[in-house]
Amino acid sequence: MLARLPGSVRAALPEQASALASRPFDGVRLWREHLAPEALRDALLLVPGRIDAALLEELEQAIEAHEAAAILLPDDAAALIAERGGALASRALLVTPEVDWIDLAALLRSLGAAGLARETAGLRTGDLFALAQAFATLAGGAISIVDAAGRIVGYSTLPNQEIDEVRRQSTLTLREEASPRLDDEYRLLARSAAAQWFPGRGANFSRAALPVRAQGELLGSVWLIVTDDAGAAKALEFLDSVAGLAAHHMLEARESASAETQRDADLLRTLLTDETFRPIAFAELGMRAGTDYRAVAFIVLDDREANPVLDAWRQLHHISLTARSIFGWCRAAIIGDQVICMIPDAGDDVVESFAGRVLDATRLDTWAGIGSPGTDATGAAASLREAMAVVALLRTTGRVRMRVATLGAVRELLSLSRLLEHLDGVDVSEDDPAARLRTYDETFGTELTATLTAFLDNLGNVQRTASELHVHTNTVRYRLERIAQLGIDLDAPHVRLWLWLRLFAR
Repeated sequence: MLARLPGSVRAALPEQASALASRPFDGVRLWREHLAPEALRDALLLVPGRIDAALLEELEQAIEAHEAAAILLPDDAAALIAERGGALASRALLVTPEVDWIDLAALLRSLGAAGLARETAGLRTGDLFALAQAFATLAGGAISIVDAAGRIVGYSTLPNQEIDEVRRQSTLTLREEASPRLDDEYRLLARSAAAQWFPGRGANFSRAALPVRAQGELLGSVWLIVTDDAGAAKALEFLDSVAGLAAHHMLEARESASAETQRDADLLRTLLTDETFRPIAFAELGMRAGTDYRAVAFIVLDDREANPVLDAWRQLHHISLTARSIFGWCRAAIIGDQVICMIPDAGDDVVESFAGRVLDATRLDTWAGIGSPGTDATGAAASLREAMAVVALLRTTGRVRMRVATLGAVRELLSLSRLLEHLDGVDVSEDDPAARLRTYDETFGTELTATLTAFLDNLGNVQRTASELHVHTNTVRYRLERIAQLGIDLDAPHVRLWLWLRLFAR
């Protein structure tokens, strides 16, 4: 195994490398607490994330009592492993920081016992991303799994897999450009009982495609990019050989999606609002204390969509799959007019890139707010509140030219907004100078409010105000005189401050 993964995996103790390389394994498991003993025997356990002494003790128990084949841990666990010694040190492998753990799991499955990648037991039932990774490893080409509505529900991300512009655009939007009802290739595939060959056009590669059925119902299709047309027969044979496995996983994924989505929504609402049951929701969401998580909230406005509920569910599907393809794990739900998504923290740049990718694919009026990292139930709830508050601010204020923002980028504006909400709540803004200006503008068709807003934004500079409004400086001076005649003293600092706050709130 080590010979097949040069540079990615190494033995924690170099003197144990030969023994590890020769030991067979019969399964690959991503570590989670309370794995059944039979799932550990002769298995490779992949343990991404933070490592501490308590976790190492659990892993040593997995080796000694349940005979796990080997444990794969992050490279930075080397010192703890060497210090502990014992059975764990003799069975530990270290994984380099740049390796994608989901990709590594799929690759290891393909190196295990003969035919393992085609066995249901080799994959978590209904995990279409893992299925796509396994198929891509075996077939040697990029895989996309598409449901009957044309939504991409799983795709491979193996290093160095060749893709073309059609694949690039479809995985960005997670939808096929044309509906299967209108696309000639999909219609041909729907009438077929076996995999079909579609030659490439122009710069786009050829593809082999498999119709996936269960008891006669078309569930969707599996598409394999083939860069060398000489491999057509082999590609079609491979897809036909995995038809049953694909159907099993797609049917399970479809049946469990609705229940899982509702469960995630209930748990995320509990995490957000219920202090008593927050720790339980945190655990049931599959989150571990000590691991950094971050919330991202999205608002998408589409005036063309006649059914906003359907549009929200489409966005939830797109955001969830995009997050899983990048981070390997997410929990997402619709709360109010926002789609919120909890993901493992990967730093500002990566999280902002994820949000930007969602917005670029949407091409509508879309905003995203990013919360701060949280390492426990309280921190995760705070991250959710922050993300939802930030995206609401981006949507409602014209003073922020960003579509994606973290709390740090808009902290002052958010604080001002909350202050103004409080002032509105105690009725101190009724019949104030700003209200009088708006009433005057509505009655006489003037633009005093807009002029004063620009004047205050430009720190009282008449020339810059005139330039922003595209009027003459004398026009600005005349309007300021009219404001003074309404009894509004712009020479008083507290009046200017109050007016700016009130106008900012608009």
